[in-house]
Amino acid sequence: MPPKRSQGQKEQLAVMRAKRRQEGGPGPNPGPSQIDESEEVQALKLALEHKEAQLQTEQENSQDLYKRLHVEQRKVSRTQTAKASARAEADNAGAMVEELGQRLEQLSFKNEQLERTISEQLEKWANESQITQEKLVECRKKARALQARCTRAPEILRKAVERA
Repeated sequence: MPPKRSQGQKEQLAVMRAKRRQEGGPGPNPGPSQIDESEEVQALKLALEHKEAQLQTEQENSQDLYKRLHVEQRKVSRTQTAKASARAEADNAGAMVEELGQRLEQLSFKNEQLERTISEQLEKWANESQITQEKLVECRKKARALQARCTRAPEILRKAVERA
């Protein structure tokens, strides 16, 4: 009994026989089992071509899906980076708002202190101004009185000399 042929050998043999038949070359007239085999081979070839086409389509589809996945992964990565950056900026802005709030409170307190100090100084200045004004009026009265006495002094001196 001859050794069994593999499927690949059978297919190759069938292809060679089909070529010989097409070329009209020598060879035994195929019997019904050989015709069935060549039909089977042709059917297998068609099925193989169909499967290869399906495989090619699936590979293209797989590559397209991989590219889409890669694009989506980059998009997600960029989005996560932007989100983290925005959170950091928001946290930073929040801290700055708190700091500015504290500074505002401090400046408001200092402003109130300065306003109180200014009002106290204005009151003090007004009191001193009034006291100074009163003293000035009093000094002017004394100066007039002294001036009047000075203008009458020679007359008083003359009268005092006359009495003596």
